[in-house]
Amino acid sequence: MSRRDCRVWRSLLFAFLLLLAFPTLAARAWLDRSEIELGETVTLNVEADAAGGEPDFSVLAANFEIVGQSSQSQVNFVNGQRSARTLWAVALSPKAEGVIGIPALDVGAERTDALTLTVKPPSATADAHAGDDVFLEVETTPGDPYVQQQVRFVVRLYYAVTLLEGQLDEPKAPDVEFRRTGNDRNFQKVIANRRYNVVERRYLLLPERSGEVTIPGVRFRGRAADPSRRGFGFGGGRTVSAHSPSQTLTVRPQPDATGAPWLPAEQLRLLDNRRELPAQVEVGEPITLDQRLGVLGLAASQLPELTLPEIDGASVYPDQPSSREEDVEGMVRATTARKFAIVPSRPGSIDIPAQTLEWWNTVTDQAEEVHLPPKRITVVPAAGAVSDAALPASAEPATSSDVPEVAPVQVATEPGIWRTAAIVLGLLWLISMVLLVLRWRRAPVPATLSSPAHSEPDMMPLKQALKPGDLQAIDRTLRSLARQQGVNLSGPGGLAVAFDDADQRAAVARMDAARFGSDDAGEALAALRSAFGKGPRFHHADAGKSKDDALLPPLYPR
Repeated sequence: MSRRDCRVWRSLLFAFLLLLAFPTLAARAWLDRSEIELGETVTLNVEADAAGGEPDFSVLAANFEIVGQSSQSQVNFVNGQRSARTLWAVALSPKAEGVIGIPALDVGAERTDALTLTVKPPSATADAHAGDDVFLEVETTPGDPYVQQQVRFVVRLYYAVTLLEGQLDEPKAPDVEFRRTGNDRNFQKVIANRRYNVVERRYLLLPERSGEVTIPGVRFRGRAADPSRRGFGFGGGRTVSAHSPSQTLTVRPQPDATGAPWLPAEQLRLLDNRRELPAQVEVGEPITLDQRLGVLGLAASQLPELTLPEIDGASVYPDQPSSREEDVEGMVRATTARKFAIVPSRPGSIDIPAQTLEWWNTVTDQAEEVHLPPKRITVVPAAGAVSDAALPASAEPATSSDVPEVAPVQVATEPGIWRTAAIVLGLLWLISMVLLVLRWRRAPVPATLSSPAHSEPDMMPLKQALKPGDLQAIDRTLRSLARQQGVNLSGPGGLAVAFDDADQRAAVARMDAARFGSDDAGEALAALRSAFGKGPRFHHADAGKSKDDALLPPLYPR
């Protein structure tokens, strides 16, 4: 690298460090509600760098009346640097119904995103209470839910006086579960030329049985300031109260054509990463399947447990599931996730089966299904594993039919010298046979068939792996030692059945469970250290043969 290139890289690095030291946040804007009625107010929030100046809210005057405005600043220290942010809150009252656009606002060098607001006609319920100092409004959506379907239950307290204190009762009803969601919303609404402050409190109710369900009215009790009563002392003001009418729900039962689990929801998505899994893995190499189920309209406790069917040729280790909930426009969005470690145990292929989940779409009012396609993964023998095909075939003795026949040689015999030569050759042959027999009797009998000798494994790598307690390193070390001893790890069960010792097999099984999340890693490590303290006891293919079976038969009877 040239000196010039070094200077360029140093400059880029310095600029990057400056970005870390002076973090900047873009200006952002948001509404406290995306949908309101005509006559109500909505709060526009704008957050930006305090040094950028104040936004120009006059561009909103064409469609809104600016009812009020406030601001607050916050100072933070990040990486030793001071930064200040300012939040502006503007109360807006729309001048007409419809979808109204809020343009992007410039705050110094920053710029917010544009927003939209939906303004509906005013409700007749609120108009019926025009002139009251305090009144309650209740809204239930939908009015004919299915059993165990989430229902939006909204309580609004209107007051046109100064409240000193007050108590709003929680809704209650038999066979109905209520759950409060989000924080209270505060806004204003003009009814019959009178401005009311409004506190909106949102609930989710869950009907537990079908049929007619009545929800009693909600009551508010409090004290309001009384301008006619002046003076000092405690207990001033006048008592105010309000009571909402009762609500009746017609709860529909679960349709007959549906089964378990019953999942009435507005949205449902089932996803996993099976498409991204590798097409080929080795025996014993784990792969992780990550599944996620997201539902709008059900609580986490209503979601089914994510499971994976048994896979032929592999062990499946499920992790502990995790779940979370969030409030989305008065509804609960629940998400559950789970990981599955899949460990192939033999060469060939494994099939992750297709999965289907049925649910009931409460928006379209019909049953739907989500599908996950099947996935096939090729499994090859682990590197260094000894396969059955690689072992030499046992030597078989040659039969008489395999020995080529030698044609007899016709020798012409003559008396005299040939007779003497024949006698000498016969004596020499007899002497050589006697010597061969004597030599064979002194020779040791071979102990076993030709088989590889199993030397004692080197314990040092295993001791080094057991000491820090890295389960992955222990697994790799045990597999390496097994292959050095000629142990076949490609069969069913893999490493877990490679040992003669029952404690060692159990310790390896606990190690696998801990590695994939279904067992305690500390307890698994303790079991490994105890079982392998004196070294591994591998199971060899020839270990089960008896001594008599291993000996060669004698060439000659004694």
